[in-house]
Amino acid sequence: MAAPHPRLVGRGDRRQGRDEPRRRRQPCAGNDRFHRRHVPGGKERDRLVFGGTVDVCFFPARDTYIPDMVIAHAKRGMWGKSIRSEHVLLVGEIVSAGSVEEDRERKPLAAAWARIPVMLLIDPFAGPPSVTVHSDPVDGVYKQSVRAELGATVQLPKPVDVDLDTSIFIHHEEA
Repeated sequence: MAAPHPRLVGRGDRRQGRDEPRRRRQPCAGNDRFHRRHVPGGKERDRLVFGGTVDVCFFPARDTYIPDMVIAHAKRGMWGKSIRSEHVLLVGEIVSAGSVEEDRERKPLAAAWARIPVMLLIDPFAGPPSVTVHSDPVDGVYKQSVRAELGATVQLPKPVDVDLDTSIFIHHEEA
């Protein structure tokens, strides 16, 4: 039996129940390091990597949100700063203190309903901090989930198909 379709809190610029326009997030340093290490020659591989700068329009529900990371087919499905979910290969979320339930529960369900092949969930608030790779979406549920401690290397399955060293997402304080 399929899971009920989750509604993301808000649409477009109305995130987490706020009516004011969404403030632009600072890009995660890990996204840039991810791109340089794991998507070399992104255009040759027909992939684009976005770090919190593109709206993903989840079809069939037509909800939109801005994930912390998106890997998509290059030059397909773009509408200005938006991309349709059927052209997305991976969405990544870093759980934040103000949206733990949204990031852990609703967003993976919405991504599975949108048939996004891989969802990467980085959870610094879990005990111990962890990374979960969800894949194989069927009827609104990811059939495969692999959880590892943050800092470990995890395999991102096809269509992404890379080994990811999650230590790039650990915040290191400068002395």
